[in-house]
Amino acid sequence: MKRKAHRLDPFFRPGSVALFGSMQEGWFFGAAVIISDLLKWNYRGKIYPVHPAARTVYGIPVFPDLAHVKDIPELAVIVTSFRHAPGILEQCGAKGVKAAVIVSDGFSEAGPEGRIRQEKLLGIAKSHGIQVMGPNTVGVFSSESRFTTVPYDRGYEYQK
Repeated sequence: MKRKAHRLDPFFRPGSVALFGSMQEGWFFGAAVIISDLLKWNYRGKIYPVHPAARTVYGIPVFPDLAHVKDIPELAVIVTSFRHAPGILEQCGAKGVKAAVIVSDGFSEAGPEGRIRQEKLLGIAKSHGIQVMGPNTVGVFSSESRFTTVPYDRGYEYQK
């Protein structure tokens, strides 16, 4: 019997994910950490790294922006400065992405200016119909779907 879809599936069981942020291999934090973990854990979905300057990460081609990705990713994971998050979320909305995990900090937890930034960010999401987890979150980990958005290197190798 086929499982009924749930509104949180794009967060816990995405068939594809676009990742925005540092693509520095071997670093302790960033989008590249998530990509490394997805590869180690044999995530079965499509991975679309997005960065304006990087060319590859862990052998996967990196796209300069989301417009260069042919498909519409089910989920976007934004691991950048708060300064870049609104523009990236706009790219996601223009592309048709309907869910985003925003790891970036500097929003409501940063005081009154951060609250204003967060209201603008969530306004962008609402205008495009994007479900948002965050900002200032590590997002999700699902052992069942072998999916994670945790951007920290935990200092150990996955054991099969």
